[in-house]
Amino acid sequence: MTLRTKTVAFIMMAAAYPTLLLADLPQILIPITGVPVDIQGEWQVTELRDGDTGNFSVIDPTEPEMTISFGDGTFGLSARCNAIFGDIFARDGRHQVVGKMFSSMKLCPEEQDQQEKRLWQAFPEKGHYHRVGDFLYLFDKNGELAIALTIYSK
Repeated sequence: MTLRTKTVAFIMMAAAYPTLLLADLPQILIPITGVPVDIQGEWQVTELRDGDTGNFSVIDPTEPEMTISFGDGTFGLSARCNAIFGDIFARDGRHQVVGKMFSSMKLCPEEQDQQEKRLWQAFPEKGHYHRVGDFLYLFDKNGELAIALTIYSK
């Protein structure tokens, strides 16, 4: 019996017997989060599209730095005060946040607070990514570049 046949049989059984446990799902369907090794790690934001204006701007070296980190199925956004994080699925150049994004609630200096808001607004919860050498580009669901990053090296 092929995996496809097993999956169809499972779905039909689940419809007839709604108490069927998730543990009975074919293993190929689990997990729902994951990040390829080539984009895991910490990345520094070099440019981003501002949510308020829609303009794409370079991050000035005098501004608080912004980083995005990807773990195995997780991501984190930071301007070095609060932590914004969540679960993510990325594969074959596409990504999607799974569930909600969360943030710690520290009282931050105004400049860092504004940077975190800019980063949160710019981060595309659904879209695609493209890595070229030491650079990573995140695009929104409409295919517009949202954030440009480089490997974090400080």
